[in-house]
Parts: sequence; C-alpha cells; structure tokens
Amino acid sequence: MVARYGRYLSALVLVGMACSSCAGPVFGIVQPPRTVSIARIPQTAISKSPKLAGLHLGNRIYPPDSAGYIYRNFRGSNGADVPYRLGNAHFGLTMVLSRYGTATSVVAATVEHGRVDRRSHDPNGYAYVAWFYNPVLPPGDPYRDVTVKVVVSLTPMQDGLPQGVITAVALHYRDTVPGWIAGPNPDICVFGGAGSAP
Repeated sequence: MVARYGRYLSALVLVGMACSSCAGPVFGIVQPPRTVSIARIPQTAISKSPKLAGLHLGNRIYPPDSAGYIYRNFRGSNGADVPYRLGNAHFGLTMVLSRYGTATSVVAATVEHGRVDRRSHDPNGYAYVAWFYNPVLPPGDPYRDVTVKVVVSLTPMQDGLPQGVITAVALHYRDTVPGWIAGPNPDICVFGGAGSAP
C-alpha cells in the first residue's frame, strides 16, 4: 500500500505505516565507536519503568482508536519515559506520519540516543536532537546529513502520564523529511550521533 503525503489517512493506516517503518533492523552499517549502529537500537523501545512497562497504564483510560492511546514508549537518553501516543492532527504518531513522514525507528533512535535540548520558550517541554546520514551520498552533498529534532511535552494527560512526543522534524526541511528518513533501511540510513549534523 502506498500512502501519499498531504492526504488524510485513517488511524489504522497510520499505525500500519509506523509498524512497517520500524520492522526489522534499521541501522545496518557498522560505525566507528563514537556512533551507534541502527541494528543495535531496539525497534520496540519499551520502557523498563514499572510505571510504563507491559500494559501501558495510560491505555487503561484511552482506547486504541483515541489520541491518548500510547503506541510506543521510549526511554530517553536522559532516562525519562517518553510516550509516543497515537495523537491527532496536532501531536503524536498521527501528526508525525501524516505531516512529516518521520519513521518511528528514527524517532526512537533520536529520543533514546540524542542530545537533550531544553526549550527556553516552553518550560513544560524539551527536545531530543540527533543526526543521521546517507552513506550512498558523497561527503559534502547537502542532502547527505540530516538533523532530526523530536519535541516532547511534559504536560500530563488524563492518565497522569506526559503527553510525550509532539512532533519529529528534519531541521532545514520545510515539510516532509527526505525519503531515506521516512523509510530507512540498512544501506541508506545511519545514525551519526547525538546533536546536530556536523
């Protein structure tokens, strides 16, 4: 099934796209010790926190077709539990996939291994930043390195857990992320490191 950006997709189609974009190994190229091979990053990044482990407590309140439903949990590089909720047109999985197209595995890698940046204009949130590169493109190519920013809100929802991932964008790209970030594979999507691309 091929989905086109800019069209409204049902929640079930979006969940299907997210599942297909994070199945199997994503980062397959072995990197120097300073980087993280995507193959070593768990694709289902379930938090080990008792608060969010196993059956998500938030999902006892929110049914699977609601915006508050927790699709995945990530353990942030700062140790925080970061819910990735199904969301709607304004936040979460639905917004990220329909507006920007950032693959769930790229969101997971950014949250779990990225640099934490406090958002000075929003005391109830922060961002994780990491960069990825496409080794098929030559060094110096302006499309080879991409910085991904995942914005997280700490504002609690009805289940008492944070709202979590608000958005996941590729900096310097106005709308959708490059195709190799939207559908990463071992040959063209490599985690470069925490922080912005060099």
